[in-house]
Amino acid sequence: MREIDIESWDRKPYYEFFSRMEGVNPIGVITAEIDVTEAKAACSARGISFFLAYMFCSQNAINEIVNFRYRFHPEKEGSIVECSEVFGSTTVARPDHSFGFACLDYHRDFASFAAIARERLDASAADTRFPYGGSADTNLFYVTVLTRLSFTSLVFNPVGPADVPRLGFGKARLREGRLMMPIAIQYHHGFVDGYHVSLLVEYIEQGLQRFALEDS
Repeated sequence: MREIDIESWDRKPYYEFFSRMEGVNPIGVITAEIDVTEAKAACSARGISFFLAYMFCSQNAINEIVNFRYRFHPEKEGSIVECSEVFGSTTVARPDHSFGFACLDYHRDFASFAAIARERLDASAADTRFPYGGSADTNLFYVTVLTRLSFTSLVFNPVGPADVPRLGFGKARLREGRLMMPIAIQYHHGFVDGYHVSLLVEYIEQGLQRFALEDS
């Protein structure tokens, strides 16, 4: 994690506009779709969790775009830091239809990522305690998963830090022969623009396509 020199930062005017102007809401949410046709089939054929596959690709993608790694300084008000890497904190469904949280470490290779992620997901699913908001680490992004519901728009819970990006994934649906999965992305406009959101969606989809090709 390194502190940003705001005076020489190329995003200074955008950050100041969206963070300090009275009445300006700095939070944006964009919903899109990603084509998961081949990736879902590849996961089924290989006996791999599709959820772990798209979480892995999402973590790789979000770490490739520095704008999604900017955060408010955890100790110095008004300062900004760039995290060297970030990792996902995801909701976890429990057998009683409640939920917990699990933090999934960032790894460049899927086997390492999946091994640790599976342990943490299983532990969270088996826990019966209220999750109390999950981790407050600076280098997180939040993930919500709605496996039983598709959506065309998603409004995230406003509780929590505004600088932390949030991803929401819904149920994939077949349309014109392709399996399309909705994804919603919440971001702080002082750090992220629509271009970066578009890039993130492209990177996740490309990652899933590469993941599928490993099976061919």
